[in-house]
Amino acid sequence: MFSFRRPALPSIRSKLITLVLASMLPIMLGAIALVRDAGQREQEHVARDAATVTRAPVAALDRELDSAESAARVAAAWPTPAPDSLDRFHEHARQLLRPEFTGHAFVLSGRDGATLLHTRYPYGSAVPAPGNAEEVAAVLRHGDGRTSSLYRSSPDQPGVVSSDVPVWQGGKVAYVLSVQQRPRRVADLLAAQQLPPGWSAEVFDRRGAWSPATTDYSRSAQA
Repeated sequence: MFSFRRPALPSIRSKLITLVLASMLPIMLGAIALVRDAGQREQEHVARDAATVTRAPVAALDRELDSAESAARVAAAWPTPAPDSLDRFHEHARQLLRPEFTGHAFVLSGRDGATLLHTRYPYGSAVPAPGNAEEVAAVLRHGDGRTSSLYRSSPDQPGVVSSDVPVWQGGKVAYVLSVQQRPRRVADLLAAQQLPPGWSAEVFDRRGAWSPATTDYSRSAQA
């Protein structure tokens, strides 16, 4: 004798749970999509803000570096350095170093890369080896101006950045004149840009060396 059983039908409770889950699933998926889209929009907004915020400091920094290079070229042109007049050139360069001047020191290097004079030291006294020997060699080799990475002009001095320009004589590069700047001046320049609250600015050179930030906030704009 055969017996037949009807398959058990889902209970009303399980049907209700299935119905609730089926109705909630589109809402949950939509909420996840909205959260993800909002996150992407926030990232894009922050990126646009960073691009906008960095334009003014970058332009100000470019002007400062261009000013230092222009000052170096003017100083290199008059009076023209010569072996028998380096003392007068040293005195002339020192007179240019006023508070409003973009640099804090002049350094003159010869064709062998050796430092001939440094306005932070009396003329004729021993001076430290140049910390920007690579840039000086490049200017001597190619004859064009360069802006150095951060380096120390002497072991007991803080780091500096220099604008290095050629001094031409007889169609050849006879000397390299460097205008040194303190990183603190760069930090003061960035601080004067009045960045939005919560933002700070930092400057990195090609070697990854760091110049002091304007403030210690949670966001930063790097250029």
